[in-house]
Amino acid sequence: MTTTQQRIDDPTGVFITGAPGLGRPDLVVEFVSGARESGADVHIIDVPSDGCDYSRVDAVLHTDIRDAVNAFRALLRHSTAERPVVVAVNSLAATLRHEGRLDYRFDDEKLNVDRENQLRDELGDLIADAFVFGASRGVIPIVETPEERTVPLISRVKQASSGWVHVAFTAAGEGTLHSERGAVPFHLPTRSEGGA
Repeated sequence: MTTTQQRIDDPTGVFITGAPGLGRPDLVVEFVSGARESGADVHIIDVPSDGCDYSRVDAVLHTDIRDAVNAFRALLRHSTAERPVVVAVNSLAATLRHEGRLDYRFDDEKLNVDRENQLRDELGDLIADAFVFGASRGVIPIVETPEERTVPLISRVKQASSGWVHVAFTAAGEGTLHSERGAVPFHLPTRSEGGA
């Protein structure tokens, strides 16, 4: 087993970051497909949808922010390590606050944005909790997003949890695999090279 394989086996949670077009969504699908084949339940939170193809994944899909929060909260409360659950968060925009505006025309418009921001904050907290406490409940988060939008959450998780893995794409199919034990380069074979 290579060092890279050792670092990615049985993580408590996975971050997958990098610019669009480098392979992030494909790697998420590979992760959740493998988890499903191993007997884990799979939930996918995709708010808003970013067009990732989940057609070959037997998973519960959550595309509404309120539904995602309620589902994630229930998983952390009721899941057990005997029946693991992988939760793929495929658009971390769901956890980011909307920029405030000073020109709301109606009070209810501002109220709706405030309500949604509260849900986004809560989902961000639940994702962080899953990285820190989820392993004991059998809940493993996989977060895929451009890094520049998630640095605060990534930093927060890395300070508070252990066992995380951060797959950082820097080119198509290539990048650096980070863990608490350091960083190593990785190369994912393309289809022409015999990869998935």
